[in-house]
Amino acid sequence: MSQKKVDYYKEQKKNRKAIMRREKMRTRLAVSACVIVFAALVIWFGISVVGNYRANAEANAEAVTTELDLSAIENYSNSLSEKVAELQDGETAETTESAEESVVAASSAE
Repeated sequence: MSQKKVDYYKEQKKNRKAIMRREKMRTRLAVSACVIVFAALVIWFGISVVGNYRANAEANAEAVTTELDLSAIENYSNSLSEKVAELQDGETAETTESAEESVVAASSAE
């Protein structure tokens, strides 16, 4: 080995504790920074999800009122009721007339 390499090795050996401490500190800082960034992203994501959920819940909670004009249906229903009543009155009259005819026919046959 050259003298330069030997001197470098001796210097490294002499300062090994300080160098290792610096490397550990850098590693801890890097890991801590990654954890902080990851935690910030998770918190941001959670807040976004909760905010969207609340916004959708509020939008769905609002009552939507719609006015509906049922006059045409009521008129149709009333006209059907009137027609049914007329037909029932007509059937009753026909039934009464046919009953009277049968009574008259029966009495004349005797």
